[in-house]
Order: sequence, then structure tokens, then C-alpha cells
Amino acid sequence: MELSIFVNGIQGHNQVIHHALLNSGLYVMHENDYSYTVGMKNIGAPDLIMFGQSPEVSEEMFQVLFQAVKLGLVTLEQSNDIGQIFDPQPRLEEFSQMEKRCHLFAARTYYGSWDFRAIKVFMEIH
Repeated sequence: MELSIFVNGIQGHNQVIHHALLNSGLYVMHENDYSYTVGMKNIGAPDLIMFGQSPEVSEEMFQVLFQAVKLGLVTLEQSNDIGQIFDPQPRLEEFSQMEKRCHLFAARTYYGSWDFRAIKVFMEIH
């Protein structure tokens, strides 16, 4: 089999992210046991990551938080900021550089560096 066409998968994935950001302002990447955002940096907020929730739950929570930050209702600097939106109130924790490098590949590829903040969202679903 001869390979005559090179397809750059990273560039293609970045185009998918870029298209989503143009349409809605936020891209949500779903992995096996976690989901995370790309694009929160564009509105001055840290990107978000959530472990152990379904893609649907993560997607909905991220979209709500994105809109709340965009409207200036929350800053995502403290958990009590988001208590007015969710009950029970999720907990927020800064995601370390090491953890970020192990999990947020699409964000790093899109932004072009590891120079972005990320916050882990903990939520108990009853």
C-alpha cells in the first residue's frame, strides 16, 4: 500500500475545535473517564476538567459555567461563586501543571502551549 497523501490529524482536530469555538465559544473534549473544556481562556477564565461524570453531565455543567462566566455572573475563582447556580454546590480545585500535562492535550495543542489555567470541578450527583 502506498501512502500518497499525508493527513495531519492534529491540524484536523484543531480545525474541529476552532469551528466549535466560532459557533458556541466552547469546545468540550470527552475522554474515557473525564471531560474538559477548550476555550474558557478566550473569555478570561480557566479551562475546566471533571472526572467520573457522564459526557452529558459534564457537557451541561461546562456549558452553564461558560455562559455564567461570559455574562459576568461568576469568576470561577472560588467554589462559593458557583453556589448560586448549582445545588449541591460543586467544589473547585486548581489543576496542577503536572496533572494538566497528563490530561489536557487538546487544550495544549489548540492554545499552542501549556500557558493556561485549569480547574478541577468536583460534583456529587445523588
